[in-house]
Amino acid sequence: MAEELPPDLLDRRPEEAVRLIALWRLAEVNQARQCLDDPDNGEALHDLRVALRRLRSSLRSYRELLRGSVRKPLLRQLKDVAGTSGPARDAEVQLEWLKSQHSSLAEADRPGLKWLEQHLTSCRDRGNRRLQRALARRFPRIEAKLDMKLRIFRAAIDAERPPAFRAAAGTLVRAHLQHFLAALSTALQRDNDAVANHDARIEAKRLRYLVEPLVELLRSWKPIVDTLKSLQDILGELHDAQVMEEQLDQLPSQAPPEAQHGLRTLYDRSVKRSQRLFAQLKDSQAPKELSDLVARMGEDLEPVPASLH
Repeated sequence: MAEELPPDLLDRRPEEAVRLIALWRLAEVNQARQCLDDPDNGEALHDLRVALRRLRSSLRSYRELLRGSVRKPLLRQLKDVAGTSGPARDAEVQLEWLKSQHSSLAEADRPGLKWLEQHLTSCRDRGNRRLQRALARRFPRIEAKLDMKLRIFRAAIDAERPPAFRAAAGTLVRAHLQHFLAALSTALQRDNDAVANHDARIEAKRLRYLVEPLVELLRSWKPIVDTLKSLQDILGELHDAQVMEEQLDQLPSQAPPEAQHGLRTLYDRSVKRSQRLFAQLKDSQAPKELSDLVARMGEDLEPVPASLH
C-alpha cells in the first residue's frame, strides 16, 4: 500500500509538498502494477488506468511548482503509456452497458447485440495487451526517472518563513474550480455537444484529483470530493453514451446484414440515454453546491500570497 502523506504536508514548502504528492501518486501506480500479476483481481487493469490518470493529473496541476524536476519529454512518455489504456477502457465500459440491455431487447435485435459484444471484446483485449506491453517495456524507465527527479529540488534561502503549501493549494483549487465551472457552463450552452461535454468531464476529473490528497489531511473537505464524484458520474456516463453513439453510427458498414436491426436499436437507445443524462446534468444543483463548499471551507487554507497569482 502507498505510504500515507505526512500530516504536516500543508505547512511544508510548496515545492516539497507537491513532490511528496507526486511520489504518493507514483507509488499508487506501482502498487496497481503489482496487482496485474494476481489472476483473481479482475479490477487490476482498471485500477492501474485510474492510478495513471491521477499521476498525470497531479504532475499537470503542479507543473509550475515541479519545474526543474519533471520535464516535457518525460511527461510525453508518460502520456503515451497512459494513452494506450483509452480504447480498452471505452470498450470495457460499453460492454457493461450492453449487459444491461440484454433482457429488454427483442429477438430480432440479438444478432446485432452479439456481433457488437464480440467486436468490443476484441477491442478491449487488444487494448489491454497494448497497455501491458507498454507498461512492461517503457514504464519501468519512466518510473525510475520520476522517482529520482521528484526526490530533489532547489530552492533559494529565504530569511523569512516561506509560504506554506496550503496557500498554493488554495490558489490551485480555486483556479481549477473556475476552469471546471467555465467548461461546464460552455457544455450546458451547447446543447449536448460531445466535445464540450468531454471538456467539462476532464476539468471535473482534474479538480477532483487535485482535491483528493487534501482530503487525506482535511477530512472536512470530503463533501467536496463527494459532490465532484456525483458530477463526474453524470459526465462520465454521458461521455460513454456519446462514444457509443459515435461507434454505432459508424459500425454498421462493418457488420453483417443480420446485425443491422439490432445495431440501429442500440443506437436509438444510446441517443435517448445521452439526452436523459444531459437533462439530468442541466437540472443538477451540484455545481452550486460545489462552489458553496469551496467558498465555505476556504478558511482551511491561508490567504493567497501575491507571488502565486
